[in-house]
Amino acid sequence: MIPGSLKSPVPAAKCFFALYLIAGVCWLAGSAAAEEGGSGHYLPGSMSSFVDGIPLKEAFIVRANVVNYNGNINASKPIPIGGRTTLGADATSWAYGVSLLWRPPVEIGKDWSYAMSATIPYVVMDVSADVEATAGNVSSAVSRSSTTNGLGDIVLMPLMLNYNVDPDFNVNFRVGVYAPTGDYNVGRLANTGKNFWSVSPVLGLMYFGQKNGFEASAFFGATFNTENEDT
Repeated sequence: MIPGSLKSPVPAAKCFFALYLIAGVCWLAGSAAAEEGGSGHYLPGSMSSFVDGIPLKEAFIVRANVVNYNGNINASKPIPIGGRTTLGADATSWAYGVSLLWRPPVEIGKDWSYAMSATIPYVVMDVSADVEATAGNVSSAVSRSSTTNGLGDIVLMPLMLNYNVDPDFNVNFRVGVYAPTGDYNVGRLANTGKNFWSVSPVLGLMYFGQKNGFEASAFFGATFNTENEDT
């Protein structure tokens, strides 16, 4: 943490600037479609604390990430996975990623910081489910399982802005772009990619008291997806 004196509250013009950026991204993504497969690109918890903030000074950071998710869906709730209708899906995923963040020596205004980042993931997926099959006029469910691993969808954050309100409190805005670089096959339950692009604007409020040791963070965002043209 970089020491400093208490700053004045954020000027209204700067607040409107951040809201303007969010509105612009939402407008660009206005034609996006809904998520498929029961989940999207954003991983809950991937941004959660002060450590996910933007450096206030020039820096280049390399970070290793390990994320594990597992869960299942009630057999009475059909969801499409890989272009197939499934029941009782059970999935486990491991993602091992390398994140590269660069805060260049670019000054965009007093107390403002700009950075960019990229995350390259390697994904291991294991999915099992009952898949609906139709023979003539008769429909039935067949148990299937699928396992795969490989490059996942790369995450690019070309725009990361931070306003340092005071040494304990930061407000930042970022735009994540998820590129469909992972493997995807129609009819396969386990895929390392989603086969569509996503744009995710996020507004973060982060407090970390240097004297009281209290930390509180809140992130607000939305994800807009393009259409999976294969399904």
